[in-house]
Parts: sequence; structure tokens; C-alpha cells
Amino acid sequence: MKIRDAVEDAIRDTSSGRASDVTAKSILGVNIASDAPFQAVELRTITDFEVMLKDADSTFIYCHASEFYVTAYYQHDDRYPVGRAYFLREKGLLELARLQKRIAKRGFNPTIVNDGQMRKIVDHAGLSKRISDFRKRQSEETKLFRGLFEGRESTGAAGKAIFLNTPGCLVCGSKECFLMSSTIRAMFGVMVGFNLCQKHRYLAQEESSLIEFLASLFKQLSPIRTEPLDLRAHVEMTLQHLPQMVGCSVEKLRENTITLLRPSGVRVILRLDALDDYGYMIFNKQGEEAVRVDSANHHKVNYGPDHIHEDLLSSKTASSSFTTGAPLVDVGLLKREIRKVESEDES
Repeated sequence: MKIRDAVEDAIRDTSSGRASDVTAKSILGVNIASDAPFQAVELRTITDFEVMLKDADSTFIYCHASEFYVTAYYQHDDRYPVGRAYFLREKGLLELARLQKRIAKRGFNPTIVNDGQMRKIVDHAGLSKRISDFRKRQSEETKLFRGLFEGRESTGAAGKAIFLNTPGCLVCGSKECFLMSSTIRAMFGVMVGFNLCQKHRYLAQEESSLIEFLASLFKQLSPIRTEPLDLRAHVEMTLQHLPQMVGCSVEKLRENTITLLRPSGVRVILRLDALDDYGYMIFNKQGEEAVRVDSANHHKVNYGPDHIHEDLLSSKTASSSFTTGAPLVDVGLLKREIRKVESEDES
């Protein structure tokens, strides 16, 4: 979806310039350029433009190359370093006069500004520092989520990420908040995250996914619909698809534990008691446990409690595994560790 489409949808849904501007910032925030003091969004209808005019911090007309840009301008703030210019473009004085006459009936009388006046409106002099401060703050505030995504990306669980960054709870603004994330996987994984306070964290956990929680909260149709798998269905789905994905045959199934066998003699044992109570064990062809991933909260790791012992034959050291408890999502890590064990068996 183009930014203009998103803004126009927000205008029609909310009839609020401020709310529509928030929508724009949530999308434009990843494209803030160091040399651009504002971001421009051209609207298609006078009706939409009038909504943006109502809440604008300033209105003006800028002339460039014989074209007139009638603008509703939203000023930068402490958390967003550049302004947003929502505009209609007119190519002649007659068309401009017609537009001015219409919006004047709504109480708006923007005047033509020159380059110097424009630079003052957008506060061009402070741009460099604002951008620098913004990037430092963004780096700090997104550090936890970025680390989690990079870990999930390294296991193949996620290839894209969306983080709705706010200084507090996304819903109520409370400063006491937690990072919430979920990974949605079809052909590739998309990781979604945002901050929630304790109250809204509990409410989110009652929904099937974070996206469905947001859709329900803001009374919107969810773009996805998920159905939670019960334990038996989870085990059966894993049993149906995982063996061929990792090149194994099924050796044994006992309750919630699946044992797989590679042609090399390497065994993979999956204990799937719950998404937050699971273990993956990989044994070399001598029958020695070489690798273990589990969810037990008995190691201090950066992203836990899920952790991995990558070389049990020589060390008990644990590190964050970035696993989910769903082997079909964690298959990238399983393939990687199986290859390592087989390579060590051959050496």
C-alpha cells in the first residue's frame, strides 16, 4: 500500500487530521532522510485535504516551477524530527483561485511563502541535530527488538520485521511496559512487535496473535485469522511435515516425543509438551548428545528462557536459541545443527 492510500484510508476511517498524520508517521518513519526537512504526501481530493487542514500546525502555498502547492503542514516534534506536508497541486492561477475560494469558506486563507519563509516554517536550521538525536534514540529503543529479530532471522524463523515503536505501552502510554512479539510464518516468517503494559499484555495473550489483538482493540478487520493448535494437532502436524524437511525417517513416536533418524545415523528427538515447554536433542551416530535446545529457565541468556547448548561434548555453555517451540518454524536451526553434527562425525 502506498503512503497516500494509507493516509486517505485513515482520513475516511477517522475524519481526523491528527490520526491520519499518525498513520503517515508510522510508515514514513523508516524513510527519514538526513537532508530532507519534511516529508510530502500529495492528496487527490479537496475533501481529504480539508480534513488535514483542520488539524494542521500551519497552512501555506509554495510556488515552484509554475506550480502551486497548497499545503497543510504538520510540524516536527520531540519524537519525530521532520514535518509532514500534505498538499494539493495546482498548475494555474485560475485553478489556484478556485481552491482558495473553497477552503476560505472553511476559514482557511493560506498565503504564498518564499524559500526563506519556507525554511523558517520547517525549522531547517535545527534539522541536523534533530535527525542525529532521533537516530540515537531509535537505535536505543529498538535494540531489544532488533536483537530478537536478528536471532530469529539467523534461524530462518523470520525474514521480515515490523516494530511499532512507542516510548511506553502502545495502547495506554504507560512507561512500565514489556516487549511483545510474535512470528507469523507462511512462505516466509514475519515478526511483529510492540510495547505493552502488564494489563494490555494479559489482554493480548487472550488473542490468537498480536495482530488480531490490535485489530480487535481498534475495531478493525484483522488481515489474518489464526486458530490455536491443541497439543495433539501440533504433534501430528510436526510428524507429517518435518521428517521430509530435515531428511529424516520417523523412528519412534511416544506421547509428545518424536524420534527422527537421519541416513547418517544422527538422531533428532523432539519433546513437544507445549510451546513454552519443549526440547530438541540431536545425537551423533555414536549415540552421544551433541546439541540440545530447550525452554527451561535455568540459564542466564540475553533472550530467554529458550536456549541452546551447541557443543555438549565439550562444553555446557548455553546461549539464546531464538526458537519458538514449533519445529516447523525452527526448522532452519534444526537443519543447521544437524549439518554441524554430521560434519563433526565425518572429521
